[in-house]
Amino acid sequence: MANSDIPCRAERVQPNRAEMVPGLAAVYDAWERLRGADSLPTWSRFDWMELPTKVIPWCTVVDVTRDPLDFVYRFWGTERARLQGRDYTGKSLRDVEPDSLAEKIWGEYTLIAETAEPVFFVTTEVANPDGESFEYHFLRLPFGEGGRVTQILAVGLHEERDIKKIQNYFGTD
Repeated sequence: MANSDIPCRAERVQPNRAEMVPGLAAVYDAWERLRGADSLPTWSRFDWMELPTKVIPWCTVVDVTRDPLDFVYRFWGTERARLQGRDYTGKSLRDVEPDSLAEKIWGEYTLIAETAEPVFFVTTEVANPDGESFEYHFLRLPFGEGGRVTQILAVGLHEERDIKKIQNYFGTD
């Protein structure tokens, strides 16, 4: 079972493709092309073929619902499922474990739903009681219509050397 007592720490950074790892920069570029002069690209125009194939399994997509506010996973990539030991497709963000991670993501998604702006987060977490830490980068991109966010595409990438530490965090090692 994942350790829900370990806090997640994230720093919000202005999206800057020059500071992103190549996979995230490619996703950001595809989103920018799709957006064009619009404030938000529509999900119906999104094409998975525009993304590098190695990045797709690390992606998630949520549908943003309101009254009450919720985020329901429309897509949960296979590498995310392997890493976290669960496939959350069709599930609410409220179901994500550990709770500390769900709370962190809830805050990020709420920010995006309110501002309709893309965000880039650098997250550091403690993987185990021994203090082994790891870092990963998440790019979260809004889609919608009429200035209202209806979907959020997220992709998180990390160093390959950190896989075991992350699996330890989620209890999937």
